[in-house]
Amino acid sequence: MIIHIVNKDDALKYSHGSDNKILFKFYNKGICCPKCRDGLTYPNKFGYNLLEQLGVDFVSEYKFHNYKLDFYFELNGKMYDLEMDGGLGHKNGNRLSKLTPEETKAMDDERDKLAKENGIEVIRIDCLKSELKHIKNDILHNEKLNELFNLQTINWLDCHIFALSNMVRKICNLYNHVTKDIKEIVNMTKMSKTTIRKYLKQGTELGWCNYDPKSIMIETRKNNGGCNKRKIIQLSLTNEYIAEYQSMSEAESQLNIKNTHISACCKRKRKTAGNFKWMYYKEYIEQQNKSA
Repeated sequence: MIIHIVNKDDALKYSHGSDNKILFKFYNKGICCPKCRDGLTYPNKFGYNLLEQLGVDFVSEYKFHNYKLDFYFELNGKMYDLEMDGGLGHKNGNRLSKLTPEETKAMDDERDKLAKENGIEVIRIDCLKSELKHIKNDILHNEKLNELFNLQTINWLDCHIFALSNMVRKICNLYNHVTKDIKEIVNMTKMSKTTIRKYLKQGTELGWCNYDPKSIMIETRKNNGGCNKRKIIQLSLTNEYIAEYQSMSEAESQLNIKNTHISACCKRKRKTAGNFKWMYYKEYIEQQNKSA
């Protein structure tokens, strides 16, 4: 912390627990500890815990065109995006820190337009102040959230405590003591694979875990018979079974439908590909067993 202290001699005069006050340099982006930072803001962690308490099946940092949605979820056949709006450059990353408020708003407007065109309703929460009272008040006064959920069940203090927690440590603990399967961690945390891998790499650098993506990839290929193929099911628009394929590449070669579009369907990021619906074989079988 010495680089942030105005008078370097103060670092030698006073120790931990001292009641003396010393001058620190002010940074408009705050001071981040290299061991504790995880890239998630207080508002986003607050929103994460809020949705967890509500029992919502959501995806955080959901990739959508050239943007990321804070929290994407589906409820009663409808799609939603919960945006925890901070200050300038909110949720768009540090690369936008030099943009004007007008430019930032223009990007938000463009994302909202794209979301609306794809049937996604955007719910925005004012998080200009990263404080429990401010965010709680705005959530409680949000008409859409009150329409969808019973907000009286929320433990707001838990949201606040979680917002102050470290997600990197949490992911590393899951990886060390629960499972090394990235897909399972994705399901447990509702974070994207990209985010999970990023946190595990950070945790490895800090000595909190030993994540080696190359060895995991080799092991996965061995378990899958030497490849990462996933069997898929082709369905009609009325959900009737048509055929199954050993991989998306096989379906692409036989039907001339882009495997990236098929993949998006299986991941529920788009509804159809080639005028068909698609599902992973495993999910299809599980669905059939439930309805049997």
